Formats: sequence, structure tokens, C-alpha cells
Amino acid sequence: MNPDNIINAILPVLIQCARYSRQIQGNIKGKAEKSGGIFESALSDADLSIQTAVEVALLAEFPGLPFFGEEKEHSYNTPYLTTQGDLTLLLDPIDGTRFFLDGHDSYQIVCSIVSDEDFEAAIALYPALECYVGARRGKGAFRGSFDDLDITAVQKHTIDSSGEVVILGVHADIELSRELSSFGLTEHYQLKGNSPNLGDIVRGQLECDESYEGLLGGYVSKNSQHIDNGALGFIVREAGGIVTAWDGSPLPKISECDNRVFPNSVLALNEKLHSRLIQELKDLI
Repeated sequence: MNPDNIINAILPVLIQCARYSRQIQGNIKGKAEKSGGIFESALSDADLSIQTAVEVALLAEFPGLPFFGEEKEHSYNTPYLTTQGDLTLLLDPIDGTRFFLDGHDSYQIVCSIVSDEDFEAAIALYPALECYVGARRGKGAFRGSFDDLDITAVQKHTIDSSGEVVILGVHADIELSRELSSFGLTEHYQLKGNSPNLGDIVRGQLECDESYEGLLGGYVSKNSQHIDNGALGFIVREAGGIVTAWDGSPLPKISECDNRVFPNSVLALNEKLHSRLIQELKDLI
């Protein structure tokens, strides 16, 4: 199976799901929360409905393609989906459910295809903007509108590499030196009621809010799930960014990871920032 063909086949369904999420956002109700903090615990009707829609499309078009979704424990289709194969489709139906439930635009639907070695393709759909950004392994990143239904025929996506402000992800409970401008995603969200996030970096929206001067340029993750931050990091990598482990080494192969998680990862849009981050992070391993 060709990753391009798979993404193109389910893209209309993903776009329909994105528009559905936008339509119901104002009336959405949260579900019983999962364990974790304010971000990990959030779950909505939209998460469950979108995953179901993609599962139905997958079973109809690619019944032999393995699937892993964030809400697999709540899925009606788990008994019918296979988990073993050369390629696997991953889905985070609402990446940023807390942002979604709180009425913000900063959420995305993230779908990716992985082999045992690496990501082969990924796409992030931004419902509020009616656009998507994605990447194909070794072929760079791309962007298109919801009217563009062929990922091989859309424009190239690049990201400004001059930014130096670093976001510390949800699990990255660390402190960087004052020489590096950084903020914790959870703390910033609790303080401001919103926050720049990795999805913004991926689509090239690098402006910070009034709390920080300069442009976003990096993201530090701890326990980075393949279905969301892993896929988004792959898009940034194909757009010219740098994504490694905290010690600067390449991330492990997909098949070498436990529970579809990269233990520690760091993303930077330029070599200078990446080097500075590695110098500090390697001492925290």
C-alpha cells in the first residue's frame, strides 16, 4: 500500500470530520475525564465521533491496514481492526482537546502512517483555518486548503527558521537557563487561558502572545506520543527543522519504542537553537 494513496483516500473524510468538529464546538460536552493533568484528561464527543468515522472509512477502503487511535479503548470497531502489518495508520482525532473544549482555534486532527522504521506520511488538519499541513518521508512538507484533495499536487510548506522561543511540553517538567527564552505549556495555559503550542509551530504561526518577545523556534517533549507530537515533529523535520533525542542523537525507530512513545525529544527550527538546547538537556537525562 502506498502512503500517498492512503492519505488521499481518507482526506475527504478527515476534512468532513474537521468541519464537523468546528460546527459542534460551541455546544460540545466533555466526557468522563481520563487520568492525568488538564491536557491529558480531556475527552469529548468529537474525539469519539471522529475516530469512529475514520475507522469506518479505513475498514471500507483498506480493511487490511493496521490502525491505532487515541480512543481505542472506547471504540466500537476495535474487534474488526487489525494491528499487525508493514504500515500502520495512527490517529489523534482531536489533538488539543482541552483547547477544543475551551473554545479555542488551536487544535488539529492528526493522522499519520508509520512503518517499523519511521513515519512515512503525516497530515495535520486545522478546522478553524480550513487548511492542512503535512509531509511525506523524504519528499518534504506540503500545505493545502480543504478544497485541495490531492496531497501530491499542493504547494511546498516551509517554516521561518529564525525563532528562538522554546515551548516546554506538557510532561517536560524542567527549567532552562534564562539565556533561553522558554515557557511551560501547562503553566502558560493555566495563567492565560490559552497558549501557543506545537501545532502553531507546524503550520508556521510563530508569533508569541504579549508575554514573550520573538518567534517560536523550539519545543521540548518528554514522553512524546507518536500519534500527536511525534507526527507533528515529523512534519517539522520534513519542512527543514531538526528533531532529535535530548542528547542530540536520532530518535529511535518506531519499532524500538514502547507504547508508541518517544521517551525524550527536542525540536528546533535552526541549528543554533538546537545546539543550545542539547547543551542543557543532555545534563537532565
